[in-house]
Amino acid sequence: MTNAPRGKLVFWIVVGTFAAILAAAAVWSWSIVGTVRVRAEVTDSRLRELAWMVLSYADRHDGFPLSESELRSFVDDTTPLPETLEKKPLGTGGRTFPTSRLEAGTPATPLALRDALESIEVEWPIERDVPPILRPRGLPTQQGTRQMVGEWLYAMTERIRAG
Repeated sequence: MTNAPRGKLVFWIVVGTFAAILAAAAVWSWSIVGTVRVRAEVTDSRLRELAWMVLSYADRHDGFPLSESELRSFVDDTTPLPETLEKKPLGTGGRTFPTSRLEAGTPATPLALRDALESIEVEWPIERDVPPILRPRGLPTQQGTRQMVGEWLYAMTERIRAG
C-alpha cells in the first residue's frame, strides 16, 4: 500500500509539469501575437503614408509617378506633403480616396520616403494613368488595409482618366 501515495505524487508532478508548459506556451504565444500586431501597425502606417505620397503626386501632376526618383523629387520639393488634396474624387462606383492626411490615417508625424520604402515594395507603372502597386515586403498588415489603399489608388486612376 505504500505505492498509492507515491503514484499520486507522480500524477501531480506530471499534471503540474503539463500545466506549467501550457502556461509558458500561452505567455509565449501572446507575446508573439503582440509583436505581430505592433509590426502590422507600423507596416500599415508606412503603407498609408506611401499611398498618401503617391496620391499627392497624382493630384498635383494628374498622373502617377513612374519611378522612385520622380516620387522622391516630389516629396523633397514639397516638404512637408500637403495636408489636403486640391482636386476632389469623382466618387464613381462607390470608390473614393481620402482628401486629407487625417482621413488617410497617416502617422501624426510624416515619415520619410526611405522609411516607407523600407517596408513597402513598389511596382512602378509604365503609364501615368496606371497606379503603382504597393506591397508590404512580407510583413504583416492589418486586415483590409491593403485592399483599402488599392481602392484609393484605383479611385485616383478613375479621376485621372476622366480628365
